[in-house]
Amino acid sequence: MGSTYEIDATNAATDGRVPVVMSRGDEELVVNWVAMPDDPTRQPVQIFGSRDAGKPDILVAGSRNRREVSDRSGGRLCAVSTTKSRSLFRTRWSVMDHQGTETFTLTERLIDGFWRRVVRPLPRSLRDGAPDPVSAVLLAPLFAILAVKPWCQLTIRDASGHQQGVAQFASNAKRPRDHLIVELSDPIAAPEGLLLAAAIAATSVMR
Repeated sequence: MGSTYEIDATNAATDGRVPVVMSRGDEELVVNWVAMPDDPTRQPVQIFGSRDAGKPDILVAGSRNRREVSDRSGGRLCAVSTTKSRSLFRTRWSVMDHQGTETFTLTERLIDGFWRRVVRPLPRSLRDGAPDPVSAVLLAPLFAILAVKPWCQLTIRDASGHQQGVAQFASNAKRPRDHLIVELSDPIAAPEGLLLAAAIAATSVMR
C-alpha cells in the first residue's frame, strides 16, 4: 500500500502556509507545510518541516523550464526540467540527480495537455468581449464541463520506465498548484519526499 500526499490551498493557514496531508491506509497526518509565492519563478517555493518552523527544509526555485530543488544549506537535491515531447500538446519533465543523471520523469497525458492548452483557455479568451447569442448557446456545454473540475494527471516513472506513481491536479483551478495530489507506489525507488518536491516543482509553474 502506497502513500498519498495532498496539498489544497483552501486549507491554508493565516500566514499562507498550506499543509501537506499524508495518508497511508487508515493513517492521516500533516507531514509538511508549503509556502507558495504568487510568482514561483521570482521567489522560491518553501517546504517546511512543521507549522511553526522558521526556516524551510527544502527550497524550489528557478525558471519555468528548469526548477532546482535544494536543501536548507543550498545543496542541490535534484533538478526538474522540461524536455521535448513527441506531441505539441503535452509536457514531459525530467528529474535529474545532483550529478545530472535522469532518475525519474513526470509525463503529462495527451488529453490533459490538450485540455490545458486548448479547452481551458477559451473562457479567458472571451473575457474581453461577450459572445453573440448563438455562440453563447454553443459554448454553454463547455462552461458546464469546466464547472465539473476535472483532474489532470502526470505519470511518474523511474529511469527504467516503471511507474512509481501519479501526480494529479484540478485542471480548472486558478493555478494547478492550488490543489495537488501525489499518489506513490510501494515499494518505491526513491525517497517519497524527493518525488513530492519534484511534483511540486513541476506543477508550481504550470498554467
